[in-house]
Amino acid sequence: MDVFTESGGIKEDMHAFNLFPIQMTSVIIPVQSIYATSISHGETHTFICTMEPTKVKVYDISDRSAVRCVDTHFPGEDSILMHPSMKIAALKGLPSFNSVRNLDRLRIVYFEEKEEFAYCDIPHKIRYWRWIQGLTLGLASDSYVYMLSLGETLNLIQVLDISNTHLKVIDYQCDPSVNWLALTFSESCESHSSSHLGEGSKTMVIYSVQSKSHLNLNFVSPVCFDPSSVEGCALLIGAELLGSSLILRYLTITNQGGTVNQPLFVDIVQLQKDVHEQNILTDSVFALKYCGRYSWVYVVTKNGLVLVFDVKQATLVHISRIDPLSLMSELSLEGDFCAVSTLGKVFIVGINKQNIVPHIGFVRKAWVLASELASRTNLPGAESLFEHQFQCLLDSGKYEEAAICAANSPQDSLRTHVHLRRLLLFCSDPGRIPVKRYFDVLEKYRKEISKDEYEVYCNHYVGSRTPVRGLLALNRFKCTEDLGDYIKGVDLDVATKIYMKAEASKKVIDIFARQNDIEGIFIYCCLAGFYDYFYILETLLQTRSKDAVTFARILKKRFSIESICRFLIKNGYEHEAEELREE
Repeated sequence: MDVFTESGGIKEDMHAFNLFPIQMTSVIIPVQSIYATSISHGETHTFICTMEPTKVKVYDISDRSAVRCVDTHFPGEDSILMHPSMKIAALKGLPSFNSVRNLDRLRIVYFEEKEEFAYCDIPHKIRYWRWIQGLTLGLASDSYVYMLSLGETLNLIQVLDISNTHLKVIDYQCDPSVNWLALTFSESCESHSSSHLGEGSKTMVIYSVQSKSHLNLNFVSPVCFDPSSVEGCALLIGAELLGSSLILRYLTITNQGGTVNQPLFVDIVQLQKDVHEQNILTDSVFALKYCGRYSWVYVVTKNGLVLVFDVKQATLVHISRIDPLSLMSELSLEGDFCAVSTLGKVFIVGINKQNIVPHIGFVRKAWVLASELASRTNLPGAESLFEHQFQCLLDSGKYEEAAICAANSPQDSLRTHVHLRRLLLFCSDPGRIPVKRYFDVLEKYRKEISKDEYEVYCNHYVGSRTPVRGLLALNRFKCTEDLGDYIKGVDLDVATKIYMKAEASKKVIDIFARQNDIEGIFIYCCLAGFYDYFYILETLLQTRSKDAVTFARILKKRFSIESICRFLIKNGYEHEAEELREE
């Protein structure tokens, strides 16, 4: 389904949010007897690992219409943790020789091949674990907090000693550089006094891997790391529900002199109007997830409220309500996540990329945000807005701004031959400032130059075609056959490389043939996967019979002499076929 059913008084565009329910009841095991322990959701697969009355199982829900149970074939495991983006899994269970049951063996396996390639014995029972970054696992027992990195060998690092406390890890976050950890603890019921790591029922610890020092933080709401952090500094995003308001804030933490300093709190946005009807007084933040591709932060509450913020603009993008959740995955690269509700329903949840920009503009009346978001993320939906803005800028004489608007348009909607011609009508002066600004924007955002743009680049900006080699070396061209045709008369070598990138194999072969590089034709065909050798032989026979015989000799590396000779005779080259047989 592509629509979202309204509930809880939310008045939002139903097409701005994707909600895909997955019927776990189609699996043999009834939903009531399944306890989900972890979810792995990536671009190509989605797995739910469950603890059932008799064993641990993995459900593959990548195909939403056909949920299937995957047989793990690994005896002895009591929990499985699938990697979010790779077909590997971490298995946790007792080693066969262990009788006192006071340690865990961690095994890393290729999931599809059912092949173990690394293992590590942990000296305590693992109570909490998750993939925290790349091939790094965050682990916690009743006594210690660990970090396990997978390289050529498994490297187990002890992070914190919590053996003299009554704390247990309930959340474990890591920044992209694996230099900073954010650990959230809850205090067990047996504790009657505060520990040295913090006070109250929950506490957070920021740990510096580099300096091996930590800081107790008086902030217990869920956090996530912003990957734009600079070296030596941790940039976290936290969300709190305070009364009838939701506050999203930055926490900046530095490490100086081997000591983690107290954080600097800066509020990003304080939201009250959009959430005052949502009964948040009895709610709490369940999870906070950062989507780096769009600079969005997902705030999910325990009662199923989902708020999506654009961090760059410090603005709410979307708000919707789903069922109360008990478990959710990390975000995929596209910003989707998989979740299990408290009633056992399974959902794939995410922003509708096709409709979010019009939704922000028409429903939330935030056209500046819609325009900026479309330009920054290349999301569709703002083409007409940019067209109108482009024409208004031209009409008002703001040619430089119009050039920037065209170069930065989402989906390249204004980077067409028509729009370039309209822009050039106002750029006849020698300075050509607007055209220069246009190409400056393309360079800033590493956008490839098309054939039409290259013509403008040569005639109205550079004045010659000499920079073509430099542009190709910088991968600045959008390589097409038309561009190769345009450049061929100026620089044949560059045109050949453009044809190769554009996969215009016949044009490449023709250039090699004109240069009498018959061996080069064969090598290129092997590398490019162009295996129609007899087409090449036939083409050469029609234009360069001597080169055709040379190519036929090369083909003996792959084909029998008889098959080549039959082809030559069929095309009327009996003499050449006879020469080939006699060699």
